[in-house]
Amino acid sequence: MGFINIWNKLHLLRKKGIILFFLFVFILNHAFAQKYQEINLPNSDNHKLHYGFVIGGHVSKYKLKYNKIFIQDDSIHALKPLNSGGFSIGFLVNKRLGDYFDLRVLPTAGFYENTIKYMYANSANNISKTVEVTYLEIPLLLKYKSERRKNFRMYLVGGIKPAFEVTNKKDDEREHLNIDKTNMSVEYGVGVDIYYPMFKFSPELRFSQGVVDMLSPSGSVYNRPIDVLRTHSVSLYLIFGS
Repeated sequence: MGFINIWNKLHLLRKKGIILFFLFVFILNHAFAQKYQEINLPNSDNHKLHYGFVIGGHVSKYKLKYNKIFIQDDSIHALKPLNSGGFSIGFLVNKRLGDYFDLRVLPTAGFYENTIKYMYANSANNISKTVEVTYLEIPLLLKYKSERRKNFRMYLVGGIKPAFEVTNKKDDEREHLNIDKTNMSVEYGVGVDIYYPMFKFSPELRFSQGVVDMLSPSGSVYNRPIDVLRTHSVSLYLIFGS
């Protein structure tokens, strides 16, 4: 029941994110449509390679599955993953594959903070465990582009995102929630290319679903009630390119 509730909340968050993103794009379109009637960067999409830099913010949380120890332990009432904010910064390399397809690599440093609240039968014993981690992320994405409309072009992206932890952990982790140092996610999203006279600006909304179990084998009491731990995040990226 708890897992179904978490899934419903994530689905609602995804729908709200898409609505807010298209509202953002509509405002940009309305604000700049009159100002930029000329076609900016008319030959930009014919270049084989494009480069740029990326900044973004995200909301992330863990998705978990209880194990038998949780069921047998009457003292633990529930485990509640909490939404946490973070940000990313990196670079873009975009390879043109054709009129409607590109291949993109976006090496980024992602700064994450994920929290699980351990709720006990005696609420006075409730405690939260937070994992702060910095990842080197290398999303490999296929980009499908629509027809260009003056200085706007919508697109969809999808692919995979391997991630490697670059922060150091303490040797004694029995009092911490412990996770593996690598992760793999499936990513998908929507964006819009906005052509300015000197550069291309691309706001992009992207969803990330972890596909591997992040739980690290350890003697930590905070790992024991969890059978499977995966990541989930919703990100808004601002991409500035040529």
